[in-house]
Amino acid sequence: MKSAEEIMKILDAYDLTGSLRDAGELAGCSHHTVKHYVERRAAAGVLDKAAARPQLIDAYVDKVEEWVERSLGKVRADVAHEKLTALGYTGSERTTRRAVAKVKTDYRAGRVRVHRPWVTEPGMWLQYDYGDGPVVDGVKTVLFVAWLAWSRFRVVLPLRDKTMPSVFAALDQTFRRLGGVPTYVLTDNEKTVTVEHHVFVVLKGPTRGRPLTAAGLDQVLDGARTRAGLTHATCHELRHTCAGIGQHHRLTQGARSFAGTLGTRIYQTAARDPEAKGIVERANGFLETSFMPGREFDSPHDYNTQLTSWLPRANARVLRRTGQQPGVRVAADVAAMGALPPIAPSVGTTVRVRLGRDYYVRVAGNDYSVDPAVIGRFVDVHAGLDTVTITCAGTSVGVHQRCWSSHQTITDPAHVDTAAALRSAFQARTAAMRGPATRPANGVGAIVGVRALSDYDALFDLTSAITDEAAVAARASLEVVR
Repeated sequence: MKSAEEIMKILDAYDLTGSLRDAGELAGCSHHTVKHYVERRAAAGVLDKAAARPQLIDAYVDKVEEWVERSLGKVRADVAHEKLTALGYTGSERTTRRAVAKVKTDYRAGRVRVHRPWVTEPGMWLQYDYGDGPVVDGVKTVLFVAWLAWSRFRVVLPLRDKTMPSVFAALDQTFRRLGGVPTYVLTDNEKTVTVEHHVFVVLKGPTRGRPLTAAGLDQVLDGARTRAGLTHATCHELRHTCAGIGQHHRLTQGARSFAGTLGTRIYQTAARDPEAKGIVERANGFLETSFMPGREFDSPHDYNTQLTSWLPRANARVLRRTGQQPGVRVAADVAAMGALPPIAPSVGTTVRVRLGRDYYVRVAGNDYSVDPAVIGRFVDVHAGLDTVTITCAGTSVGVHQRCWSSHQTITDPAHVDTAAALRSAFQARTAAMRGPATRPANGVGAIVGVRALSDYDALFDLTSAITDEAAVAARASLEVVR
């Protein structure tokens, strides 16, 4: 069977020469082929369609269609060939592959998802996603990218991780920067924790590969409770309150509480559907190509400072789609949003611990100092995006900039001075209770009166009482020197 170009070349050669043999010589084919296509053109027939022939698989096409329908178009041709062979099919696997491909093509023809233009309204939709950030303080960071769908105004925040407390703290900070709350928040199909059953296995140590013990599993759950900020949460509650916001359009308990407090709704896109949030995906690409190249960051504060100074320039660009600047259109977006709630939602991670004698608390692998005056009392440790705040009975006893790296000790000099003063006061109190510990310089020690052992003997009638005047006088002059 000739291609369309070859057929046109053959017919053009015949039109020029009017001879079958000359046309065949010019087109490089037999004069019989030239005659075939000339007669087809004269009869107004299809020139490049092969004649249909009966095949061995024709009797099994219905069964192939059934398998394609049951598998939603995912059945493999080799698997279908094995099944057909068991049913008595004697054809080749190549024929089976062609038949399965044709049936799959016909199956997908009527099941193509059609995308329609998204006509947005002011103040209605906010999308957010994550981008790859640089390595700061030895930690791979995450970029939280939020985008208003109508004005195309973007807000970008650096995060240490994508856990639920960090994401909700970033959303709350985004709403407060905008000055309002959109009607809907759109995100992708994040996965909180797996919904299948898993066997916990030890990965390190001499028991590697063995099932995790009950004590080890309790330790894992305690860590999850600490990260979620729920000291007494059950396993079922932790399932709905850990890393993300939910999956398969089932929001976690923390996501529902956060959205209800702010008066918004969180929508999730379908799985494997990047077109549903293509706007914010393009924003991630713009960050990677326009902000990240050529920049170096000394600390999280420097990273945040550079990002904050760059965003106004990015929002001042005139977009081709709207013909306006996002920084100008955002005013209409914010005007149509809902008002911020009078009571801010609780975001970040909060845990309660009893302060030990070393007056340090641990957050995400780092130790932060606390006022030693509250040693032995319960303190509430709140970790936000930028700061770590420690309070005791509502009174602040420590505020630190959050460190993104791990295994660091962050100390407030005022806490060190307070600890030194408390230590000196304790030593002075102890010395006053014990008395002098060494003999004075003049050689005279402190006189401490004690009873003679004979007095105890007399008290318990162990020996006869001493009546010798010399012994009594000697006993009275005894001294004990410390």
